Amino acid sequence: MGLDELNDRLEEMVMVCNNLLDRCDEALNWVLGMSKDDRKIVWLRGSKLSWRRICPFFSCNKDTAKLKHTVALVTLQNKLG
Repeated sequence: MGLDELNDRLEEMVMVCNNLLDRCDEALNWVLGMSKDDRKIVWLRGSKLSWRRICPFFSCNKDTAKLKHTVALVTLQNKLG
């Protein structure tokens, strides 16, 4: 691999990293625009916690937790347009 190829590969990697950082920043802005409870339930479910483990955080049953999660996602979707 020559110096030019290495330079091209490095430029490619920098562009990919910048793209990932931009996407991460955008996602964080979305999360910061949510209410505290919405953030919490979306984050917990995104962390692959079971509904049974999420329920105690909100003092509710599984169906109510699922509803809260759905409402949080729909609210986010509406804000994003």
